[in-house]
Amino acid sequence: MVQHESYHIGQLSLLRRQLGHPPIAWS
Repeated sequence: MVQHESYHIGQLSLLRRQLGHPPIAWS
């Protein structure tokens, strides 16, 4: 479970960089 959640958070980080949205938009 923990590994899956870390992976999901990693994916969100990648999307954040690609889309250029501020961290607040994904909180």
